[in-house]
Amino acid sequence: MDAVRTRNYWPLLALLGMAVLPLTLAMLSYFAGVAIPKGRVNTGELIVAPASVESWQLNDANGNHWQGQGRWQLLLVVEQCQDNCQAWRHTLGQLKKALGRDRKRVEQQLVLPLIASGDEAADLMMTDSDALVSAVASIENQGIWLADPLGNLVLRYRLDQPAEDLLKDLKRLLKVSNVG
Repeated sequence: MDAVRTRNYWPLLALLGMAVLPLTLAMLSYFAGVAIPKGRVNTGELIVAPASVESWQLNDANGNHWQGQGRWQLLLVVEQCQDNCQAWRHTLGQLKKALGRDRKRVEQQLVLPLIASGDEAADLMMTDSDALVSAVASIENQGIWLADPLGNLVLRYRLDQPAEDLLKDLKRLLKVSNVG
């Protein structure tokens, strides 16, 4: 009779261990900061401080306040639109084509700081309805800025970065985002 009453608890303990051990390791990793990867996936500079396109006070060719909400925005901010700027504008158009079916979710805009707006901005805005003038954007803001459909600035790319970096990040964002 004693043989019948003796039970083997090892399978039960193994089953509980398989459920509790991963949870315990995950909690240790989260709360103690152990085994968290330090690497990052994005190639652009992540905008940590909350910033929005709205704070740049953008105006279109007619002088109306511009709000680019509803789509992802590629904002090319330059002091003067010369050779490098024209090359980037062409490249941004090609990047949109490379996005395939998601290209309708992305718009590109040229942004000129007000201090650089002078005659060049007037000429550009007459020939290009996409050109915007910002009262707040400065020469230090030069680069390509990526804004989400809600108007939040997400990533910034230097003008000397390869276009493939921007394309890779943009594809990843569009894949995981349902907004825009």
